[in-house]
Amino acid sequence: MRKIMKKPVIVVGLFLLLASLVFLLGYVTDLPYFRDSELGWIWTTMIAGIVTLFFGYFHDFLEKKKARSKVR
Repeated sequence: MRKIMKKPVIVVGLFLLLASLVFLLGYVTDLPYFRDSELGWIWTTMIAGIVTLFFGYFHDFLEKKKARSKVR
């Protein structure tokens, strides 16, 4: 968990994805607070979270790959 918290891009991506899932669940179940939510904003937030997580993990992968090549 500490490794994830050191990567703010991944944390932001997780927050975006979690927020979109909560709003989507509220929209589907027709809860009073979420009735005025627009589906377009929910999908936009979900896509932003997925893209942010992809680039966060990709950058982390490249950093680890670069660190491994320096060790050799």
